[in-house]
Parts: sequence; structure tokens; C-alpha cells
Amino acid sequence: MSGRRRGGGEWLVVTCVTLAVCLGAGAAADKDGKWSGLSFSVQPVDTVVRRRGPAWLHCKARGQPEPTLTWHRDNSPIDTTSDSRRYVLPNGTLHFTWVNGPRSEQTDEGIYHCQASSPGVGTIVSTGARLSIVALPKFDEQPQDMTVFEGERARFPCALASTPSPTIKWFRNSHPLELDSRMTRLPSGALEIENVATTDEGEYYCQASSLDKSKVSQQATLNVEEAYALRDTQRPVFIARPKSAVGKVGDNITLDCAANGYPEPTVVWLKDGATIDMADLDTRFLFFGTTRSLQIIGLKQEDKGTYMCRAENREDSVDAVAHIQVQVAPRFVKQPISTLAYEKEDVELECNVYGEPEPTVYWLKNGELLVETEYFQIVGGNNLKILGLVREDSGMYQCVAHNSAGDTQAAAQLRVLKSRRSMPSDPTATTTISTIIQGIPERGSYLPEGQDSDGVHPQAPSAPRLLQAIIASNRFITLAWHEPEFNNDHIVGYSVFYRQEDSLRERVQNVSASSSSEGLDEYKTQISDLIPGSNYMVRVVAHTSNGLVGASTEDVRVFTKPDLDLPSAPENLKVVPTSPTSLEVTWSPPRLARTPIIGYTMFYMQVGSAEEHEVEVTGTSYDLQGLDQFTEYSVWLTAVNGNGRGDATPEVTARTFSDVPSKEPQNVTVEAASSESLIIRWEPPPTEHQNGIITGYKIRYKERGKSGSSKTRTTDGNRRLFPLTELKKSTPYSIKLAALTVNGTGPYTQSKLAETFANDLDENRVPDKPVSLKAVALTDHIRVRWQPPAQHNVMLRGYTIGWGPGVPDIYSKIVDSKQLNYIIDRLEPNTEYVISLRAFNSVGDGQPVYEQVRTRPEEEEIAPTLETPVGVKAVVLTPFTVALQWTDTTLNRNQYISDTRYYTVRYTTFSSASSSSPRFRYINATDVTCLIDNLKPSTVYEFAVKTIKGKRESPWSLVASNTTLVARPSSPPRDVTVVTIPDEPSTVIFNWQPPKQNNGKITGYVIFYTTDPTGSDWVMENVMGDRMTFTVRGLTPSTQYFYKMHARNVKGFGPYSSVGNFTTLPAAGKSIGEPPGWFVDKGSLIVLVIAGVAGAVTLLGVFVALTLYCRRVKTEPRPSIVVGSCSKSNKPDVQPPDLWIHHDHLELKNFDKGERSNSPNHAAIINHTVVGGSTSSSVYSDGTLGRPGYSMPQFSSAGSQGYNSPAENPYSPNPTSSGLAGTMGPGGTPLEGLSLPPQPSQTLLGSLGGPSGSSQYSTINGEGSNTLGKRSGNPLRSFSVPAPPQSAPTTPQPKHIVAVRPQGITSPFKKSLVPGSSGLSSSAGPAGPSGRWTGPSMRVDSLPEHEEANEALLHGYSTEELSQEMANLEGLMKDLSAITANQFNC
Repeated sequence: MSGRRRGGGEWLVVTCVTLAVCLGAGAAADKDGKWSGLSFSVQPVDTVVRRRGPAWLHCKARGQPEPTLTWHRDNSPIDTTSDSRRYVLPNGTLHFTWVNGPRSEQTDEGIYHCQASSPGVGTIVSTGARLSIVALPKFDEQPQDMTVFEGERARFPCALASTPSPTIKWFRNSHPLELDSRMTRLPSGALEIENVATTDEGEYYCQASSLDKSKVSQQATLNVEEAYALRDTQRPVFIARPKSAVGKVGDNITLDCAANGYPEPTVVWLKDGATIDMADLDTRFLFFGTTRSLQIIGLKQEDKGTYMCRAENREDSVDAVAHIQVQVAPRFVKQPISTLAYEKEDVELECNVYGEPEPTVYWLKNGELLVETEYFQIVGGNNLKILGLVREDSGMYQCVAHNSAGDTQAAAQLRVLKSRRSMPSDPTATTTISTIIQGIPERGSYLPEGQDSDGVHPQAPSAPRLLQAIIASNRFITLAWHEPEFNNDHIVGYSVFYRQEDSLRERVQNVSASSSSEGLDEYKTQISDLIPGSNYMVRVVAHTSNGLVGASTEDVRVFTKPDLDLPSAPENLKVVPTSPTSLEVTWSPPRLARTPIIGYTMFYMQVGSAEEHEVEVTGTSYDLQGLDQFTEYSVWLTAVNGNGRGDATPEVTARTFSDVPSKEPQNVTVEAASSESLIIRWEPPPTEHQNGIITGYKIRYKERGKSGSSKTRTTDGNRRLFPLTELKKSTPYSIKLAALTVNGTGPYTQSKLAETFANDLDENRVPDKPVSLKAVALTDHIRVRWQPPAQHNVMLRGYTIGWGPGVPDIYSKIVDSKQLNYIIDRLEPNTEYVISLRAFNSVGDGQPVYEQVRTRPEEEEIAPTLETPVGVKAVVLTPFTVALQWTDTTLNRNQYISDTRYYTVRYTTFSSASSSSPRFRYINATDVTCLIDNLKPSTVYEFAVKTIKGKRESPWSLVASNTTLVARPSSPPRDVTVVTIPDEPSTVIFNWQPPKQNNGKITGYVIFYTTDPTGSDWVMENVMGDRMTFTVRGLTPSTQYFYKMHARNVKGFGPYSSVGNFTTLPAAGKSIGEPPGWFVDKGSLIVLVIAGVAGAVTLLGVFVALTLYCRRVKTEPRPSIVVGSCSKSNKPDVQPPDLWIHHDHLELKNFDKGERSNSPNHAAIINHTVVGGSTSSSVYSDGTLGRPGYSMPQFSSAGSQGYNSPAENPYSPNPTSSGLAGTMGPGGTPLEGLSLPPQPSQTLLGSLGGPSGSSQYSTINGEGSNTLGKRSGNPLRSFSVPAPPQSAPTTPQPKHIVAVRPQGITSPFKKSLVPGSSGLSSSAGPAGPSGRWTGPSMRVDSLPEHEEANEALLHGYSTEELSQEMANLEGLMKDLSAITANQFNC
């Protein structure tokens, strides 16, 4: 199974190699000329000719093979054989000997296309060219009578729309007009005369000429009046206003403007409220000749906007507005490229076009218009996506873009080859990746090498099993299947093929071969973008790591749920402004409406707002009233039938008309600047009351108390300060201010009073400090306001503002003397700032003033919101894939998306989400379902979704979480090291770290080692649980071993680690077969001796206390007893005390067969055989690696120490098992064999007095038992209890036999013993007649762990030293036993 996961990577590599070969083939094809290169080098252009004149339309194409050219007019082919007037020249040019006009029966006017066709390649069509006959329409403007004063301007218009532009010639009094320096003929055809004289009076008219056509305008009379010296003042009056214009990039445009008044007005031009600097040397904005008309040279896209001609004198100012739109012909940002693809694949031809206005884009295939269907889709803007390619899709594809500024086209060739995956319907037909790369075979017709006559490769997988659809929605299905029954060892992936029933277009989706169900080889995937209410045929095939493609399943029919019968979106939605507060909305009914439409629901909202408005409508038009002025609104519409709302139209935006401002400018201040000037400062009206773009401010002022009209000054719309100059000294003035838009002047402010200085200011000393310093703090900026120093007779040049966090003047800014406020930005939130302010002049800085303020804490920005998605559900498909689903409550019941909204899915692991800085991943989806791949197995993920539509978005949804499935470990154990033990040349310790990618809980490891890495004889050590260390014993000293290991979990084994090696230590002066000696070292022995002495002293104290107690008891006559025997019948309640203290407080640990101790020395398990009074351990039964046998240390059993059961002995290797037969050691001390539980996976052998098979151990005298694979070094800290000395020679008894006394469980954690076992058999010595102990049979339930004892095994004492210590302890125990026997009269 681990090989299958590795094979997945190989499959990807094979796929990538195949793709590289294909792309390389495509590139080579282009280079070698296999791509046709069919394209146009010359395309026809618009042509205007005179009636019955000749015409030529040029076209030239290139490609291989040589293309042929044909011509079409208005999409109909031209028959040059039936009309001798027109024919195609050898170079492809269409020639007309003469052109019929529009009134002819066979007019030649129209749109012409050139079509180039290349055999075996396809056909392309050129851009359209219009052929038209010259004509002069009626005049749009003609000269009008006018009367002017001497010195003013006169202007006569003459304009008509014609292509090409006509030539204009002027006449006065029926004679051609000779233009002098005062006269200018404008590009529009108008005649303008400045500084008019009486000699200019007369009759004027114009003549327009184009080719052989000409037209004369009406006559107009110019009257000139004498200008008196004492004329009344007159406000400016326009005699020519600019007209809105549309131009293309690179054109020259002229906006006419002329005005008269007295005094003569000055004319300035503004763009979007800002004055145009005509004096700039690099400017493209010029006055045309001596006129005040604006000419723009080389029009650019940024020149679009609102232009205002402002004429101003001291009486008033007037504005005239025009709008310029700049059109950009379509141009390709990204063109489609020739593509090589295979059957059943999806291909996307990119086409990114820019133009202004937005171009209309459509696709052609071989010169024919492509209609969007379920298989030919327009995605990603203007890209063409073809689903489920077939061979017939090969050809030439063109992306054509058109707008009012022009059109363009780009062509690409698509070649569809036979499928790389030869997946026939016949389940027996297979092929290989290698044959696919070399050549694509026909279905079932190619038989790769190694296949039999039935077309079945011997190693190819059989068909996957149990293919079914477990979820079928209206637009997606979820499939599940099981792996093939045969040849499934090297499967790396699956291909899912699906098509609509009765359709030849079959699509494919690849799935990685990763197990997706716990304990089952089941696979799942989700197929999206399906058509509701359709039958789909689905089949699956398997791929192997060696490139084989398996058999296909039978087609499975899956039916997608139908959509509800809801109407389609209404058509032709248009929104037109009708006033500053209303919009007119019109539309057409839906084309698809099987159920009658009962009404419409209209939605509208301000752009950038979060508040939607809803209106129920019954007709096909509606007037939206009560809107805000000059505000952009977004409108969309849905039709409603009996089942609910249908699809929504795309949003259409429109802006209401502008209006005059409804409020006056704010914060107006006026102050004296000198003895002859005043400074005015202000802020614009509130945004909601501007009602359009502020194009300027009109200032009216006059001396206070003086009668007469006020004077007027007008400034730009971007100005906030204006100086009034040429005023009188020490004179009070009354000033008021109003804002301007293109619609007129808004309300004026209240009059502000200010008085000029009597004398100019002094600058011989520094100014005083400013007053009224105030600071208003927001989150990231501070608004600072102040007033000038109280002493006004000192010159003030400006102010210096300083600020800093905690201290001032870390940063500073200088502002002029007229500015009384400043915004300090780019500050940190929730921070204390100190602000300083000082005035200065040429002498120096004045005294500062300070202000301290703290910025506000950062607040979350409240953005316009949409409805939050609900019902988010995460469905786990594989260990690496999750299918996410949710519901958008703003969609109709079919959950069909017809607008530009999309969804952002945010996901991360649970551990990351719980951290202080979670790391999220994001993916966008255009449907209410999403397939998320490349996840980690056996990991908890959290998912959330939000909706995004334009600049609006919803809050994140509630979190949905789920855990991915477990997969096999995908990486080996890390940092594998081997440590040798100096005193144990036959033992090594393996240490490692878990795999980096465990893909689930690790349940064990397997260690392999051998002396020959090239062979197959590897010894296996099985490590249970998640341990990270293990001890291997019984190795041959001075031998080089090679090792590797891998991890496993419930899904299988992971990959192997790299092969390493180690060499065991040489045997230090010992032969290989020499026993290792006693199991304890000096330190451990001393601890044991001290513990024994302390225990003996404690017991002695207890017995003394009992003796004293017995003496105090009421004296009674003792019954007679038999000397040398203990009569239980005479005194049943008196027994020798249990020498083991506190045994009732011991607790037992549960022992799971599937687990091991965490200690490395507790995993080895072996049977022990009593041979000649010692316990020996057997080696592997097959003698693998020549592992030597050695004798284990000698231990005493629990039964020989006076314990009621082994469960009461904390030092027993098996607390719940019965003791084993003892043998006589040196000095007659009974020693008994060590016994440990076997591996759970093997049968427990032997019997200890119970039924066959009930015992867990087999002890055979004189023979070594079969090992269970591992040995344990678990020590046993207990010693034999010597029997009390005989008090009389009568009735001899066996030595050191202590009866096992059954007793109830004294702890809730103790295991109950097997009933029916009592005592020992003593008829034939300690071991019975057969050499076996016939005590009760027990089940091993726990295995205590003693790391200190494990260490004791590593260092041994000599037998003589340990025997001496044991003898000393034995003497002490004999004395204690004698005292006990005498006390109880035994």
C-alpha cells in the first residue's frame, strides 16, 4: 500500500512529462511550420468615394498552405462573376470600376469583410470596412444676425457633420472673405472676429465642400454700434458656448468659447473644477489663435472630463460647461494562442481586450459565429472554454472585439488529437502512457506489447468496483467507488469520465489514489458545473505507476436534480437619469418563461452603500423618485412567477443629474493681510449638499455702508483661500461666498465683516504666541486648529507645528501665515502625542504653545455588507480533499448565480485557528460549492465563507469543521540512531523521531536489520505503540549490521528510511556462550541489602510488640500440643504473621495486548526453562544470525516469599500470574525461574496445573523452550524466605515450602485469581513428581515497569559475591523465622 502512495507522485511525473512532450511538440510544430500561421497582413479600412467613382478595398493573408481569399458584404458572399463592375485582383484586393449610390437598386454601400481559407486548417475573417458614398447633410449650425459694440467680438457659426470633414469657405457681401489678423476660422468652421470695427459690417455666409459636393449656408448680418466712453457696466454674456465632444485617442479637439461684456471679461478654462495652466511649456492645452477657444492637441484618455469656460469681469462671472469623452479602439491585452489539445480534455482560449467604451467581444470558429452553449462557454471575462473536446473542434478560432472607436481581431489554431488516455467503453481494452506519448491509438485497435489477444495487459488493473453516485444535486454530483479487484497493488490514480447522455463530448477529471474511508479502499470525488435536470453517463478507470491504464467500469447513469421552474432574467435593462432626483428604468420580459410572469422585483441602492431598497413592479418600466442629487445608483431586476423569483439581471449603474449646491461653504473666515488686502478662507459645502462637482466659488464684496452693487471675484473649485487686493486702507468690507456647480450658483453665506489695516505691519520683533490651540484626535490623525497672535501689528510669516509621541518637536511642519488649521496624519492609534505651535517671521520664532492629546484606539472599519452565507457544510471525500457547500439566501431557490458575485473560502487547521496568530488559506469560488484539495490527512480543519460583490462583502459565516481521513504515513521515521552498550556487545538501542508526515496516529514501527543488505534475509523487530526507542539483544559481537525501519498506522505502512549501518562492540574477554552473570551491580546490591536489613528490623519490632501484647492477655491454661507440629484444628485463628507488609495497598495496571511498555527493555518477551537449578533463555529457534543463548539471573517467586498471590508482590514480573516451580539453589536456597508474558500475537503454551492451554508459560526440565521472538530484562526484586527451624525431630517437613492462601480481593484494582487453585503439591518434593509446579493457573493482566531494575541488568556481580551477601541475609531471616515459630508454639 505504501508503494501506491509513492506511485502517485510517479503518476504526476508521468503526466507532467507527457504535458511537456505535448507542449514541446506544439512549440516545435510552430517552429517547423506545422502550425499554419494563418493570419492577415493587410485588412480593409473604411473608404468614402464619390458617386460612380472607383474604389479599392485591400486585403492580404498569409499561411501554409497558401490561403484563398473571398469577400463578403453585410455577411453575404459577393458574386464577382455576375457583376463585371467588381472583381478580385490577384493580390486579393476587391476593385470597383464604379460604385453605385444608396438610391441604386444594387447599391455598393455596406460593411465588407475579407475571408481567408486554408485547406485542412480553417478559415478566418478580417475586420469590417465600411464603403460609403460622399454626401453633405444639412447644416447643424448656420450664421445668425448679431449686433456688437466696437471693440467687442463677433462670431458666426458654420457646422455640419460629414465624413470626411468638409472644407469651409467664408464670404462677405457675396465676395470671398480675406482673413486678417483679427479674424480666425475655427476647426468647427465658425468665423470669429475680435476688436470689431464699423468696417466689418456686412452680409456673411459660408460654403461647405467635400469631393464633388458643396453646400451654401444662409446669410447673416453684422451690425456694429459705436462704443461710448461712459458705457454702463455689463456682466459677461456668451456669444459661443462649448459643445460636448467625443474624440479618439490622438485626435485634436477644439472647444469654442467667446463672451462679451463691459469691462471686457477675461476667459479662463477649468477641467473638473481646476484651472488649466495655459502657460506651461509642455502643455497640450492651447488657445486657438487669438480666440479664447480651447484646443487640445493629441487627445489622451486622461483628458476625458468636464470642461468649463468661465468669463469674468468685476460685475459677475458666468460659466459654460462641456464634456469630453475619449474613445479607445479595442486593443488586445492578451491574444489567443495556437493550442494543441487532446480529446475529452477541456481547453480555454484566452482573450483579454481593452477599449473605451467597453468593447463587445464575440468568437468565430472558421468564420462562423459561436453561440454559447453548455460546452462552449465564455468564462473569465472573454475567454472561450470548450468542454469535452472532440476531433471536430479543430480549426481556426477568432476573438473579435468591437466598439464605436473601431474593431480588432486575433486568430489562433486549435488542433485536437486522439485522446492520450485511451479509455474505451470496452472494459478489456487498455493502453499505456508510453504508447500515448509515441502515438495515440484508436479505441481498442492498438495492442501494446505484452497484451494478450483479448487486449488485456497481464498487469493492468481490472475495472473499479461499486461505482455509484452518493450525492446528486442540481449542479454537482459526488461519486464513490472501490479499487479494482485484480492488479491493484500499484494504482496511483483514477480518471473519471462523464458526459451527457446522447452526447459524444466526454470530459475527464483525475483523482489521486488516496484511501478515503476508514478501513476501506473506497474513493470519492465531486464533479461540478453540471446542467440541472440532465442524465450523465459516468465511468472510471485506474492508472498504475508503471503507466498502465486499467479497464473501464460500465457506464453508470446519474440524473442531476432539475431546477425549479423559475423565470430567466429580464432583458435589455436600461437606467436613464431624468432629473437630479429621479431615474427611469425600462426592461423587456424574460425570453424563457414557461410559467406566467406575475410581476417583477426591482432592487436599487447607492453605490458604496450597504442598504438595499426593494420595489414590487408589475409593468416593464418604472420611475425611481426621491433620489439624491448627483448620486450613482445600482439597479437590478428579477422576474417573479408562482414558484418565486427568477434569475437576476446584471447590475446597471446610473448617476442622477447634478444640481446647484443646497448649502453654502462652511467655516468662512476673513482677516486683514495688509492695509490694502484681505484673506478669505473657507471649506466646501457638506458632501451630501454639494449636488455635483464644485467648479468654483463666487465671492461678492463691497465697502460696508456704501450703496451700490457689490463686486465679484470667482475662484477655482479646488481653492480654499483667496486674497482680495487693491482695497482701501482702514476700510471695513462686507464679504459673502457661494459655491458653484455646472448647474449654477448655490446659496451665499452670511456677510462677513473685516477691516484693512491702517498701516502695514511691523517686522522688527518676533510675533507673539498663537492663541486658542485645540487638537482633536482620531484613530490615525489629529486635527489642529488655532488663532493668530492677539497682537496684529507684528508681521507674521507663518507657523511651525511640532509633534511627537510623548515629547514634542520630533517631527515638524511649516505652514503659511494664513493657515489656521492642519491635519497631522500617519499616527499610531492609542498613543499620547504632544503638539507644539509657534509663530515666526524674518526675525525668528515666537513663544510656543503646547497641547497634549491621545489618538483613539483602532476600530474595525465597517464596510458595506451583504448577507452572510449560511448552512456551511464540510464533507470529507479523501484524506486530502473536502467538499464544501453552503447556501446564499440572496439567491433564488435554484441557487443560480447570474451576477458578478463570488465567494471567498477561508480555511485553516484547528490548531492554527486556536493560536494567537492563525495562518489562513483562501480560495475563491463562483458557485455555492467548492472542492478544497491538498489538505493534510487526519487533521481537523475549520472553514468559513463570505460573499463578495463589487466593493461590498458579507461577514464571515459560522465556522464549519471536519477531520480529514487517515492515510498511510508519507515519510519515514526521522533521526534514526543506533547506540551500543559498552558492557553488552550483543545489545544495541535504536532511537528515532516520528515521521514528519505521519498522516494519523502511529500505531507501531518495524525495524529491519541484516548482515547482508543485498540479500532478502532481514530480521524484523516489531515495535508496538508510539515508542521512540527500542533495544535489540542477542547480536553477534564485532559484526557490521545494516538496518532500516518504517512506521505504520491504521491505514498501513509508510516508506522505509534510508539504509544505515552499525558495528557491534567486541566481546570483552568473554566467550560468546559464557553466561552474563548476576543481574545486579554493586550499587543495586547495597540498596537491596539495606532494604532487607531495614525490613528485618521492622519485623523484629513488630514481633516484640506482639510478644508484649500476648503477655498482657488474661492468663488461661494452654491446651496440650504435639511437639514439633502446628495444629490448625486446635487453634484455627492463630497463624504466623505475613512477613510482607502493606501488600494490600498495591494496585495493578491494565495491560493491553496491543501495547508495550514505554521502557525499551520491556518489549522483549521470552519463555524460560528451568535447567539444573537455573533459568536459561532460549535463542531463536532457527538460530538466526547465530544469536547466542545465555543463562538468565536466578529469581525467587512470589510464592516462596510468603505472598498470598503473585499479584501482591510488587516486584514480580507478572503480578497476576502464579509462581513457577522452584529449584534448589546453592546452600539449599530455593530459587525459581523468571517468567514473563509472551507476545499477544502468539499462542500461549504450557499448563501450570490447570487445563491445557490455560497456562501462559512452558517450563520443561532440561530443554529450552521456543522463544517468542524477544527477550525481556525485567528484574525481580524478591528473595526466598527460609523455613523456620524444626522444633522436634518428629514429623519431618519439606524445607521452605509456604502454602498459598487464597484470599479475597483487597483492592478494587486487583484481578481476581482463577478459582479452584489452592496450595502446592508436596508429595514428591518442591517441584512435584514431574518436575512441574502444579499451582493455580493465572492470566497475565499487567506488566509492572521498573527502569532501575532494567539498569541493573546492564551491570552484573560475580556469583561468589552475590552468594555471600545472600547467605548473610538468609541467616538473618532464619533467626527471625525461629522467633516467630517459638512465639506461636509451632
